[in-house]
Amino acid sequence: MKREGYPNVQAFQKVYNKAETLIIEYNEELWAWKNQMEQKKENPLEQPKKTSVLEKLHHYQQEGRQQPKRPVKKKSMDRER
Repeated sequence: MKREGYPNVQAFQKVYNKAETLIIEYNEELWAWKNQMEQKKENPLEQPKKTSVLEKLHHYQQEGRQQPKRPVKKKSMDRER
């Protein structure tokens, strides 16, 4: 996972789950659009304009590859022994 730019497996899994959900939504919308076009039989090549699935997937990848910012722990300098 690190070779592909993800900080950990959880970050990759989060992106994968989002992508999987997006693909399911896309397939449902495509199925609905095809049914609508079969009923109308007008302009069968024209699809509704929406955000590109590839753009969304790319955004999810970038989001998952960003490492979460962890607070820096400061060591106390006032140690007594």
